Amino acid sequence: MICKKVCLLIETTSPRGSLGLYSLSSEKSIDRPLLVKEWKGPSHSSAITPAFESILNFYLKPADFSSSVVTNHSYLKTLSSHIAFIALGIGPGRFTGVRVGVSFAKTLGFLLRRPIYPVSSLKILAQSQVEQEKPILVILNAFKNSVYKALYQKKESKLEELIPPCVVLPKDIGKGIFEKCVCIGDAYSVYKDLLPDDLRDKLQVKENIFPKVEYLASLLQRELKVSHYVDWRELKPVYLRSPVSLIKT
Repeated sequence: MICKKVCLLIETTSPRGSLGLYSLSSEKSIDRPLLVKEWKGPSHSSAITPAFESILNFYLKPADFSSSVVTNHSYLKTLSSHIAFIALGIGPGRFTGVRVGVSFAKTLGFLLRRPIYPVSSLKILAQSQVEQEKPILVILNAFKNSVYKALYQKKESKLEELIPPCVVLPKDIGKGIFEKCVCIGDAYSVYKDLLPDDLRDKLQVKENIFPKVEYLASLLQRELKVSHYVDWRELKPVYLRSPVSLIKT
């Protein structure tokens, strides 16, 4: 049975990609997943469209599925009457993955005439540890001897941003870290030998966790705000490019 309203969630900012269709109990409240597709990179561009078509074929069950959903106008018209909004991680993260996700969301936002809800990929990753009482340090490998970093803390079941997403040298990861933290992201394993002992002693490291639509849905269940919607024309990726002086080794 088709729900009156659903939302489409996209996450492609890491080596893992995921796409999910979630039902809404209201236009401001995500209910449950209808179908989620996950895949491993390196190419998100070759995986995201088949995953999207598979999800929507399951959801709408069209009688004629002989053409691509992105060129089947009657199919898109039917779909637009059900999708309330699109949400996605906009970076920082892997450059190509961020670009693929944002481009895909912009295309659908234009075709379906639906708003888009952008979310930091670092916050999506932090959401995986939202039940932790300790601060949550997210560090991702930005390559060229640099690291994407952000720090969050649970406050009344939501994530409060203590250090906003930024790009730093590995030696500066510990700046602003004054107590024991849960540490997630792939940068720790890459740069751990460059970290001072006093910082390593503060970190409870959890590895092999990637941002995905499951965490994005959980985050939106707690803090979906209508004021955060943007038009497809306004959607921009977050790359946080390092200045030349930062990436010299």
